[in-house]
Amino acid sequence: MSRLRFFYNASLLYLATAYSSEIPVADLMSHLNFLTLQHTPLNTTNFELGLTYQLLADAAAGADSIVPLGEWDLRRKAEESYRLCILEDPNNTDALSNLAKLLTPTSLHSDSDQNLITSILSLYELVLTIDPLHFQSYINSGLFLRQLGRHQDAAIIFNRGQIHHPNSTILR
Repeated sequence: MSRLRFFYNASLLYLATAYSSEIPVADLMSHLNFLTLQHTPLNTTNFELGLTYQLLADAAAGADSIVPLGEWDLRRKAEESYRLCILEDPNNTDALSNLAKLLTPTSLHSDSDQNLITSILSLYELVLTIDPLHFQSYINSGLFLRQLGRHQDAAIIFNRGQIHHPNSTILR
């Protein structure tokens, strides 16, 4: 794969964090193959591997998935990649935020999932402490709080985000 193709795929990955269904699985698989063969700084590779695995896991969750690996295997690989990235750079806000999003279950049982809930909220708080402008963390943490039924806390997070991003229609 050419270096130009790599940059094309890397741009697609970052776009895919907002529009994940827009990226063809074949492009994600191509990027995954490229990442496993390249020799770039480890932290960059781990973050992009995590993101690619996470996007493939989301695609694998679809009913008509053509992803060759199972959703939970992909999620495990994404988590491992993000954690390696965070070990290399504990202040990597994108890896911290994506890990929090990855760990967020689709349904919660508040009593049994309290440790997980605390971990996810702690990750978002850490991201926003390191980078108070991290737009996606305001969105994801607010949505997570709403999922928990904590609507007032979600409104506080969305309002904090609006202070830093006053033109955002998403945070309103």
